[in-house]
Amino acid sequence: MPSPKRQTDKIAVFLTFTLLYALASFALKLVIHLVYSDFRGDTLYRISAVAGIAADLGIGCLVGALAASFPGRLQTWIFGSAFCGVVLFATGAGAHYHAAHNRLPGRSVWTSIDGRSAFVEHFGAVAPLWMLALEVALFAAAVGILAPRMATSLHYFLRLSRRRSSITLLSTCAVAALVATITGLSLDGQPRFAMTPAIVHSFTQPSITPKISKAPKAPPEPEPVPEPEPTPEPKPVEIEDLSVEELAAIVQQSLAPENMSGVEDKEHPYCRLPSSEPKTAKAPRNVIVVVLEKVGADAALASAGGEPLMPNLARMAEEGIFFDRFFASGNRVDQGLVGMLSGIPPSPMGRLLDRVPIPRLEGLPKTLEEYGFATIFVGGSELSAHQQRHYLRQVGFERIIEPNLTRDVLAEDGSLTNKKTLANFKRVLRNHNKRDKRPYFALIHLTQTGARVAGQHGVSNSEVPGALKETDRALENLHGWYLKNEQPGDTVLIVTSSYAADLFGTRQAAEEENAPLFRVPFLVLGLGDEEKRELPNRVKDRIGGHLDLPQTVLGLLGISATGCYQGRDLLSRGEWPESRRVVSVGGPEAQRVYFHEKGGVTYEIIGDGAEIVTYKAPHEGSEDGFPSEKHVENILTLYRAFFALNSHIDLKDAYAPSLDSQTTPLSAIKTISAADKPVAVSWMGRTSGEPCPSCAPDGSMRAVLNAQRAGFGWVLLELQLSKDEVPVISPEQHFRLRSGKVITTDAFPYRKLEARTLGAITRLKEMLDRYRNTMDFVLNLPATGDEKRDLTLSSQTLRMLRKLAPRQDVILTSADLRMATLLAHHGPVSTAFQMPEAEVEQRWLDYAVLSGFDWVQIHADFVDPEFVRKCHDLGLKILAYGIEKKALNSRFEEAVPDAILVEKTPGWLKKRRRR
Repeated sequence: MPSPKRQTDKIAVFLTFTLLYALASFALKLVIHLVYSDFRGDTLYRISAVAGIAADLGIGCLVGALAASFPGRLQTWIFGSAFCGVVLFATGAGAHYHAAHNRLPGRSVWTSIDGRSAFVEHFGAVAPLWMLALEVALFAAAVGILAPRMATSLHYFLRLSRRRSSITLLSTCAVAALVATITGLSLDGQPRFAMTPAIVHSFTQPSITPKISKAPKAPPEPEPVPEPEPTPEPKPVEIEDLSVEELAAIVQQSLAPENMSGVEDKEHPYCRLPSSEPKTAKAPRNVIVVVLEKVGADAALASAGGEPLMPNLARMAEEGIFFDRFFASGNRVDQGLVGMLSGIPPSPMGRLLDRVPIPRLEGLPKTLEEYGFATIFVGGSELSAHQQRHYLRQVGFERIIEPNLTRDVLAEDGSLTNKKTLANFKRVLRNHNKRDKRPYFALIHLTQTGARVAGQHGVSNSEVPGALKETDRALENLHGWYLKNEQPGDTVLIVTSSYAADLFGTRQAAEEENAPLFRVPFLVLGLGDEEKRELPNRVKDRIGGHLDLPQTVLGLLGISATGCYQGRDLLSRGEWPESRRVVSVGGPEAQRVYFHEKGGVTYEIIGDGAEIVTYKAPHEGSEDGFPSEKHVENILTLYRAFFALNSHIDLKDAYAPSLDSQTTPLSAIKTISAADKPVAVSWMGRTSGEPCPSCAPDGSMRAVLNAQRAGFGWVLLELQLSKDEVPVISPEQHFRLRSGKVITTDAFPYRKLEARTLGAITRLKEMLDRYRNTMDFVLNLPATGDEKRDLTLSSQTLRMLRKLAPRQDVILTSADLRMATLLAHHGPVSTAFQMPEAEVEQRWLDYAVLSGFDWVQIHADFVDPEFVRKCHDLGLKILAYGIEKKALNSRFEEAVPDAILVEKTPGWLKKRRRR
């Protein structure tokens, strides 16, 4: 039997490990709580759920007993430490799993009508019980293995516990462990001693917890009254059984657009029938709309260090009418443009300006042009992204001013500074006032608002206040100019933002808690005193969105509701619907739909709309606590009708009737005559159909020389960008050396590339200089996915072509639509548009013409006599590729494209060479 000293050591080990485990477990829970809590009081219960997975006191005692049962001091401490680590790791991993899975999908999945959390109800109990089962299994295994030693140790404990000192120490340790356990279990002040589903269900809370006062004493129960006969509940609306007109009625009733009842266009649900009233504005005045980027309503009036971030914008808000509850259509610039100019709700079927060809969309500029207004757009960024230039032309802007890639100095993201953008606007407007007596509608898009940096990687929060102040200085410049030059001429100034940004890094992910990112400022300046007096007292409390801009502008000009605009006039003197809702979409594929309504409540629905995944009330003092069952069903019915209506409109391209702006330019096209024989274009200088690096690497000077000797007059070259931003010729961005090593063209400056590849990679400038008078080229600019590098490659190539003024023909092409339209707009040479590998519809050809392309690049399988005729009638030439050797000669007897891309010398070139 061991000595008393040994027994005392065992008791000390037991108490030490018991207290160590209890304190370590409490510290772990506290850390997890600080990491996963958002300090709003709505996630504390999750930490309590995690903390309640086991009784720390009992587990600590087991750890101590197991540690004390080992002979030898070293083995005791090794085993005890290892076992504590394993148990704490299991607890921490389970806590991390539970907290993360309650946070990442959007804080909880609110589905039931009483505000309970279905996610925590179903999984909140399962996850802790699963973790508890894991711990119990670990301890059961340990107990089974070490049962004999544990029995001996417990025998010593019972005998020695009769000593008063031992009892005191044991009691102190037990109390400390119990306090740590209770504290860890009640981090939000509500102890959780059990993890049954009923308990879990009882303490779940909604995302915004209303203040709950103490309930008064219950009055005595009244005499029972016979219950009336229950009225049958109305059957839910079956969306599948409704017609397009009925779907439109549900959506329009919720959106509450003005004057829509009874005048809908049945074929185009978002459009009114044409008005018979004369095209004259009752109040002809100028309108300037300033669109900022990534400036939210909260940032507009925020402060830092006791000073307002944007004092000039705050002062402008006091002078004019500032709408605080105004929501963006989406979380991207192109979605904001469609809402502000076309006046329709955003589509949950995807972003409209990402579709090719672009859908038919009506626009405010076109309407104002019909009423005698000049329309001007001045932007600070290059407009090829998301087909913005095409859209602005389609909706009717007469003048579109944007940066010039070959002349202007742009920032890394391809934007001008605010100062340069405003200078361009003032210059254009000065010329307009001198030469044109028409009133004007002008839109200025300040893309370098400074707040663009917010939310980007590597940007500290300390940089954001300075960025907002830079934006504010630009607004001060514009405001001062407006007061001096334009306001006296009865000009209205409107300031808003395309979407908001997470300025201070309060959200870890862009897709998490998206609703606040939609709230943007909307400010109207320049109204007369009499106009302001006629407005309703609570006009600033109206809820609105981007789709309200067209109707608000038309109302300022005295033009009644017209066109396909679904919004309302925010300055209307009539009654305002209390039940109105505004729609926003978000997510990578616009799959998240948000309905904003009175009281600052936002409902978020994802996917097929089977349930509301979350609802939030960002504003304090909201009138709505928890939505009723009927209210939730109304929201879901609206969503299903909204989704079904947009599905129909998207399928039929029925956003607007056929637009004159899409067809007018086609009538002025000069047709071209068909070629007798196509021009053969060699791919990268190949003449034999197989690569031959030892003979001449693809795209090298020697390969082009071989193609010239074989009879080719054209060569297609693939361009890449070196590290020092020099356009070089390489079939791919990755280049294999003769040694077998693979390098990337953007990893080295040109001189090092030339030395490493022994001349296989050539500068574009050298190639054009060498064959200036003897060869023609098709230059393909592939997209890398890096927006900055793609923009740099395009601008460097265009500048080089302008400087060289080549005597030979050059065609620029790209498989990336943005780069192709960019080259077509800014390039001094011809451009090609690569069609999809499918049967080409007429609308694709119209789109190519309207985008300014000269060629269409298409697979030879889809080239037939009819297609050739259509293209030539529209003034488009054809570059065919993918022609097999057997079909080379026979196909040209039926349809003759203007050029073919081949990797092997055609037969007629060989015959010409022999002659």
